[in-house]
Amino acid sequence: MGVWEKDYSIATEPECTTTHGGVQGANYRWKQGAQFQPGNEIAAHPMPLALSTDCSTGGSHTLDGLVYGLSGAEECANETQFMADAEAGLTVQAALAASPWYYTKQMHKMMGPPAHTFRPIVTNNATGVAEYASITIAKTACFTALVEAKNKGSVVVENGTRTSILVVRPTNYAEAEAISILGGTARVLGGTNAGSINVATTGKIELYGLVNSGPVKVSLSQDIVIANVFNNVGGNIEVTDVSATLINVVNHATVTVKGPVSGPALGGFFNGYDIVNTGTVIVLGGVINISFICPTNGTLTVAAGVTGVVTYETGCRGTISGYGYESTGVTVTAIDKKETIILGSLGMAVPDADAFLSDTVAQQAVKDGIADTAGVPTDYVTIDVAKTRRLNGEHKRRLAGTAITVTYTITLPLSVSSATAAAASAKMKAVTPAQLTTTIATKVTAVKGASFIVSVTSKAAPTVAKMAITTTATTTATIAGTGSNGTATAHASGALPSFCVMALFLAVAAWAK
Repeated sequence: MGVWEKDYSIATEPECTTTHGGVQGANYRWKQGAQFQPGNEIAAHPMPLALSTDCSTGGSHTLDGLVYGLSGAEECANETQFMADAEAGLTVQAALAASPWYYTKQMHKMMGPPAHTFRPIVTNNATGVAEYASITIAKTACFTALVEAKNKGSVVVENGTRTSILVVRPTNYAEAEAISILGGTARVLGGTNAGSINVATTGKIELYGLVNSGPVKVSLSQDIVIANVFNNVGGNIEVTDVSATLINVVNHATVTVKGPVSGPALGGFFNGYDIVNTGTVIVLGGVINISFICPTNGTLTVAAGVTGVVTYETGCRGTISGYGYESTGVTVTAIDKKETIILGSLGMAVPDADAFLSDTVAQQAVKDGIADTAGVPTDYVTIDVAKTRRLNGEHKRRLAGTAITVTYTITLPLSVSSATAAAASAKMKAVTPAQLTTTIATKVTAVKGASFIVSVTSKAAPTVAKMAITTTATTTATIAGTGSNGTATAHASGALPSFCVMALFLAVAAWAK
């Protein structure tokens, strides 16, 4: 790429008298500009030092999302098999055994090589670069993924009607141009965002476990689930004409809910469960059903025409106000704070079931592992251990020599913030037997030695019980709202399975290496 530009370093007479545009002595010369070329390796600076040995994907890459079909020809992959396996809680070994072709051919190809198709590092390093680094997911893609991507360039998901992208533990830096999702469905599981994210799709959008400190704009989608997300200082989330459900979200910054830009509204139903708001939430349209929990002390501002219900735990109301109007339409209700009790059970394999029943040291280590998993003090956890009964080959009942059942109770008292209680519940629901094995075995090994091997073989879904809700005060707020009543439909069912989706995908990714 040649550029004709002024160069004050020119000293020789022939160069000084070069004519450019009819002007002599203008000190112009041709210079070669910088541009990515195929095969170039660009250091990943200015990424953090830990990544200094990595290379940027460089240039522009378009991923078609095609994989091998049974005929050997490339075809569009589907997500049905993988999602079913993930939500069933299968290990990678079980998934491979059940569907070997799908994982060894289709999923393996999706994950590369080359590396930029799976774990891209998108950054612009060279001075004067003409072609900025970018990743584009083409319209041809159905099920595709970006795992642990690091972006300081741009990522674009084109408006493919069948596209379903899984973004696992991304890092989107503030210097990035933007991540744009223009079609299909998208799941972002874990990771951090400090840059711009623009979503304009009618497909389902799911954010799980994301830490956000950048501007996020979402429009059109009528099926949005945001769970276990921290919107930190600097974060600015803006949604326009959507239907959304928020679960266990902590907001330290600004969330703005808008109605349609023009024409009839598509959505406008907003549910928020166990929300901690220390920042600002502005609702300019729609029907709301929001539950604030301690330590909420932020501001909720509601515009004219908004209807619905707001509940808050006593002492954690924050500020609820109108938008300069004096009409009614939103009911504000105070409820008593509740004690949370989490009940569950684990199947475990131990060296000797009989000995384990009286081994208080090993049992304490199991309690410590459960407490670490939930993120609570060990004093909140109690367990009951019993030998597991099963049928032998002659269908006679006998005691298993190495199998036990651990029934646990986690009691979170009123002194614990509701946000902590909600997080503990979510963790115990989402954790897998394999992850529990790692945590508990580490604790047991520390006190019993490496030869004392334990594992979690099964996990029953825990139940969460709370004290009965006691209404202490009910008022119809003097805040805006004269529109007709509506029913806010929850979409909470897709939130917790996301943890299983992420766990299986990372396991498959490690296997594919």
